Amino acid sequence: MKIKERHSKILEIITDHKKISVLELSELMQVSQVTIRKDLDTLSEQGLIVREHGFATLNSVDDINNRLAYHFSIKEMIVKEVIASINDGETILIESGSCCTLLAKQLSILKNDITIITNSAFISDYIKN
Repeated sequence: MKIKERHSKILEIITDHKKISVLELSELMQVSQVTIRKDLDTLSEQGLIVREHGFATLNSVDDINNRLAYHFSIKEMIVKEVIASINDGETILIESGSCCTLLAKQLSILKNDITIITNSAFISDYIKN
């Protein structure tokens, strides 16, 4: 299983369980606890989950990071299709929303000379680095 697939599956599991231990995730994903900890650290750095000692939880329900975690793999598929239709050097207007946030992030990584115009302070902050 690729890292992105594993991260998507972990997000689905955490979404279903609300709170889950590293040990449980390790057993469900059939990978080591060290691998799960690294994955959780990555997901936490992206703001998708909250790490606690030995556990992972979703952000608060009102947090857009929480909405990013829901149906993450489906949102990634949507973003992949949209990105295929965008060329280097284009200007893109992106509204707020969790799927739009993922789109903006992937555009900033995968495309050259893209100008992103957004009304979302969250998206601006999310992709600035």
